[in-house]
Amino acid sequence: MKKRFFALLTLLLFILTACADTTTQFSQVNTVEGVTLEVKEGTLTRSAATFLLSNHSDTDLSYDPIEFHMEQWKKDHWAEFSGTRDSAWKRDKSESLPAGSEKELEIKWKTLIGTLPEGDYRLILIVDGQPVAVEFTRE
Repeated sequence: MKKRFFALLTLLLFILTACADTTTQFSQVNTVEGVTLEVKEGTLTRSAATFLLSNHSDTDLSYDPIEFHMEQWKKDHWAEFSGTRDSAWKRDKSESLPAGSEKELEIKWKTLIGTLPEGDYRLILIVDGQPVAVEFTRE
């Protein structure tokens, strides 16, 4: 009886931990000189948005067109949704972001994390191996 109870308790804790948000893995963001990320006006919905990734530097950069991380502000820290933290991102392809250019990226997060309720969020892309973030509020 004790073994069943312990096994059930262990399984329940595992499920709750797997579904929980985790503290961010990105302590510093936006350290790539001349690169900005912003939400394109009028595109933010509960399940997707279009983002503008701009390279204002003199150097061509690379970014992963698939990988993104979504975080929510929780009282005093950023917490990443487990759906984006634990995803097996396809990292064998990168795209170029030429100097002085801008790319529109439509990102749909519904499949990985569901729809966003009202709150403060940040989306993170990896550019030249470094996290580039934009913060936004969903009202």
